Amino acid sequence: MAAKYKKKQVYPAVRRILHRVRPRTLFYFLIPLICFYCLEFYTHDPWLMAFIPQLINYLLFLAAGLFLYELTGRSWCASAFLVLYSLIAGIANYFVMSFRNNPLLPWDLQSAKTAFSVSDNYNYDIDYRFVISTAILVLTMICGFVISQKHSRPLKSRSRLGICAGSLVFLLTVSLGMMNSTVTDCLLTPTNLFTQWASYRDNGFTVTFLQNLQYLQIKKPAGYNADTLDSELQEFLASCEDDPDCKTFLSDSSGRNQETEPTAEAPHIIAIMNESFSDLAVLHDFETNEDYMPYIHSLQKQNLPNLITGNLFVSVCGGNTANTEFEFLTGNSMAFLPSGSIPYQQYIKGDCSSLASQYGKDGYTSTGLHPYSASGWNRNLVYPWLGFDNSCFRDSFYPVQIIRKYVSDESAYNKLVSIYDQRGSREKLFLFEVTMQNHGGYSEIYDNFPIKVRLNDIHTKTSSATENYLTLIQESDRAFQNLISSFETADEPVIIIMFGDHQPNDYVSENIASLTGTAKNERSLEESQNRYVVPYVIWANFDLDKEAAGLSNHTGTAAEQQNLLNDNTLSSNYLGACLTRLAGLETTDYQKFLLILKKTLPVITANAAIDKEGNYMTIDEAKKNYPELINLYEKLQYRALFDQG
Repeated sequence: MAAKYKKKQVYPAVRRILHRVRPRTLFYFLIPLICFYCLEFYTHDPWLMAFIPQLINYLLFLAAGLFLYELTGRSWCASAFLVLYSLIAGIANYFVMSFRNNPLLPWDLQSAKTAFSVSDNYNYDIDYRFVISTAILVLTMICGFVISQKHSRPLKSRSRLGICAGSLVFLLTVSLGMMNSTVTDCLLTPTNLFTQWASYRDNGFTVTFLQNLQYLQIKKPAGYNADTLDSELQEFLASCEDDPDCKTFLSDSSGRNQETEPTAEAPHIIAIMNESFSDLAVLHDFETNEDYMPYIHSLQKQNLPNLITGNLFVSVCGGNTANTEFEFLTGNSMAFLPSGSIPYQQYIKGDCSSLASQYGKDGYTSTGLHPYSASGWNRNLVYPWLGFDNSCFRDSFYPVQIIRKYVSDESAYNKLVSIYDQRGSREKLFLFEVTMQNHGGYSEIYDNFPIKVRLNDIHTKTSSATENYLTLIQESDRAFQNLISSFETADEPVIIIMFGDHQPNDYVSENIASLTGTAKNERSLEESQNRYVVPYVIWANFDLDKEAAGLSNHTGTAAEQQNLLNDNTLSSNYLGACLTRLAGLETTDYQKFLLILKKTLPVITANAAIDKEGNYMTIDEAKKNYPELINLYEKLQYRALFDQG
């Protein structure tokens, strides 16, 4: 009898609740769920996420929808906002992931202008995820308008104001909570700044995007004290005086004091960062109908006193050129900055020490050159802050040869020769040029640039893009050979360094990388780092003191060296200090520290570190294995970027 009585009381109550809940009301709760899942499905399967991250993401969508509905009184406003947010964020994240293997990050919004300026150079392939997610979101938008209703209560009503305020408080509380590591460590899957794609996959786009907002403000390293940092550095350098491997870096390689004007023996310094210049053979052996890099391949096999070749590990792949530039010019490392961040746009807001400012104190006239937009990566603002006396951008390059739609390397190098020829009688030059010829857009065919290099035994829908890229590299190789030839008979000492900024995107490189037989998401840390290797060449018209820079002679191409590691392998943050030593100029204490650090950890990038034994490790592992070295490096970099005054 008690059970029957209970059923009679409960069932009518349930029926009354269901009767009051209209189908459209249920749909209001369904729209946030649809939007959340579609946003995630653009790049991964959201239902594989843990329950708590899914719930938090959904509640954020739901709270945003409720807030807008209660505030505006119109349901279509809420549904339209959620759908548009999911569409815009989902599509943007999809393409950013396609172009650079990294998701959309908060600081990318600061580089939107640069991204739009080159957006027409990329291939916009879409897959089934893109089609399904976009179609469902568009259908949801239509349904949201069809079932739209106006709120029955006035805005000033107690219930409406209460829901509106409650939703807003919830949004703010959860958003702030996601920016607090103590909270996220308890609720979310552990994340890693240097594998952002995994964080977005495990915790969702919205939650991880909010998490990343905390890194817009860089925290002080553990134990940082500006008043004692110089003493710490001097103590470290003093402790290395008895180490024969490091002692050479503590002396002034030039044997002269700092002067107002450089001596006649001081060389002119030309540094070239070549856009997307790389040797894809580091990924796997492959054959072509003709050598795509004949000159540099020949240099790599030579043992000459005025030549150094090697492998350079960089922090970026497929884009974000300015980060390799930043590491080379400043000696700082992206390893201590949020993954995907752009120091040129986020952190450099005033005078910042660099090779340009350092050489300027030695009496050099420095010029930064780039045959493209002055505003790209904020170079027109950053170059003066870095200490460059002059800047030359696209309007300064004339007449020029255009390859596809960019200034050719040959024309870019002709500008260097022109500046050199017009120098003053006692003037010493530091010229730093970032080329543009090889920029993305390899899938397009241009009448002014026929493909000459063909892949043997590789025939895929994207192989023509790889062939286009390799033909561009061949043209870069030829232009560099001509540049070296023009300085072989120079009447004054000249040193030239050329290196790539990054490899091309997966659209081009995966044709070669896939030959390993290992899927991209299954590659080990060591295998994945091959995507961050580019060649560098240092040439001079005088004999180089290689030992002074911690470099040596070696033979054999990068492809012939199985693990890419040799005495001349290093990361781009060390390259500037090595160049300074090779030029016979006085190194700063910071550069002396870097040269000593290079002996233990020749590679430190945003993605990994490699020690002198050839062991690959994550940055977190490097901090545990070499705590004092890494901590001191991080402190010195923090002061250089964030605590100058």
